[in-house]
Parts: sequence; structure tokens; C-alpha cells
Amino acid sequence: MALSTGMREGELCGLRWADVDLKKRTLWVRRSVARDNGKYYVKPPKTHTSVRDIPLTLALAEKLKARKDAQETELIVAGLEPSEERMSQIYVLGEVDGSFMKPHGLWRPWKALADSMGLVGTQGRRPTFHDLRHTFAIAEGIDVKTVSSIMGHANAAMTLNIYASADADAKRAAAMTIDEVMGRRLAPQELRSFG
Repeated sequence: MALSTGMREGELCGLRWADVDLKKRTLWVRRSVARDNGKYYVKPPKTHTSVRDIPLTLALAEKLKARKDAQETELIVAGLEPSEERMSQIYVLGEVDGSFMKPHGLWRPWKALADSMGLVGTQGRRPTFHDLRHTFAIAEGIDVKTVSSIMGHANAAMTLNIYASADADAKRAAAMTIDEVMGRRLAPQELRSFG
């Protein structure tokens, strides 16, 4: 979910089935799980722009449907009716008793998986769970305004300030592109007139 939506850990943990429309393939970020003085609680998202809707990929919608079906089965096994009202209050990543998953329930297994696979990120270290959000942010072919909106940033400038970096190869590629464009648009005699 983190890779497909760019959601924060707490937002993933705070997602209820009432916030997911599998037919329209959309989810709404309305709450987050946070920690204060060792206690976890549910709160509104980080900022007003963090309250948002996110489109779901077909693959993610199918996985969420399987998760919902599994939770409905768990309710039946527990002798409870998986009514629409009851399901709406269950956390997508939580338990059928109504409890939510704590954020460390996401990052601890991720850390173990990344360690076991020997993953190394672009910064030469093991990628953290939050790095999955970063990966979503820099997905190729998505304009920065759309990424900013999906991630709940205040504006596209914030997204660019956090995620854009100008590495040496990118600078060289930019110089080559400018060189090609200028070479096609200005004939040699025109370039001489600029001195």
C-alpha cells in the first residue's frame, strides 16, 4: 500500500473500511495513528492537506478486496455478522476486534525483510519503511502537482524541496539537452551574432 499510495505509516494504520471504495477504486485519508508518551492514539492527519482522496491501482484494489474478505471470514468464525456497519469501523490493517495496527507493526517486518534481502537504497543504506513513500514520490512519469496532491503536501514546491535532487549525472543530461535544443534552434551564423 505504501508503494502504491504514498501514504504515511500512521495513515496506513488509521485507514478503516469506511474510507475505502473498492468499486470506485478510491480511498480517503481521514485519520492517522500516532504515539505520545508511549501510548498510541488515533488523530486527524498531519495537516489539512493530508486529508485527501487517493486513487487505487487495480492490483491494490484486488489485494484490498482479498483482505476485506479475510476479515469478513474472521468475523464469521468469531460468531459475528460481517455487516456493512461493522466492517466500516474495522481498520484495514487492524484486527476484527476493532483494534488498529501500530506503526511499528509495519516498519519492523519491513526492516526484517529488507535486511534479509540485503536491500540497499540510493543513499547506500537499508531503505526504511518511510522510504517507500519516497519511492512513490519519485515515480517516473507522474507530474509533481499530482504527486503532491496524492501525498498530502501543502503544495508542489514542498514536494520538490523534499524529493528533488540535482545529481551530477542529471546536471550533465540537462546540459546535453540544452545543447541539443539550442543547436537545433539557432544556426551557427545566428550564434555568432550573440558574440
